[in-house]
Amino acid sequence: MQRERFVGKGPWQLTDPHQGVLLRTNDSNPDQLYRDVLVMLDEQRGIAIGLPSMWAKFLWSANPLNGERVLQVGAGSGYYTAILSELVGNKGSVVATEIEPHLCVLASKALADCHNVSVLNQDATSGFEIEKDQFDLIVAFAGATHPLPHWQSSLKPDGRILLSRTMKVVVRWFCSDSRRMVLSERLLALAGSTRALAHDTPISRLT
Repeated sequence: MQRERFVGKGPWQLTDPHQGVLLRTNDSNPDQLYRDVLVMLDEQRGIAIGLPSMWAKFLWSANPLNGERVLQVGAGSGYYTAILSELVGNKGSVVATEIEPHLCVLASKALADCHNVSVLNQDATSGFEIEKDQFDLIVAFAGATHPLPHWQSSLKPDGRILLSRTMKVVVRWFCSDSRRMVLSERLLALAGSTRALAHDTPISRLT
């Protein structure tokens, strides 16, 4: 995936969390983007293209499958939207929402060749109507730290949510019979994730 399509013109500010340093490139050489770093999109608001190694683990946990329908909350410039697009393939689809207009424009241009992607300038945390049983997977890395009711109802039976939750990430599976949220007691740190399966003890009921 060509990362430079999603970051605008250089030079760029990069953040290396492994070394805890901020780096500003001297030019627009895209080779500098192909490292395990955050690429800042909006420095004042702290919006960035996420760390590749971290997202690789998250997406491995969420396991998007060919033909699935995905809702992405907080698409940013669309880099991981493009990866989701490839993972679900031509038989699947991705609906990507982004509240920031300038990022939505950037994502729409960068994703123009991804025919299974729809980019919406929407706040998916409120005032966003979704029909029931629409999505196999919801990826929410902006705007909420818990599953919102309209997200939950939009999941198909056995659908799942990949959710950012206060520097921890949880993959939540939903039981097809009663739509209970189940969450295992293990919560790994930022570098990992937790799978909650149908046989785990439920901690709350959604409906």
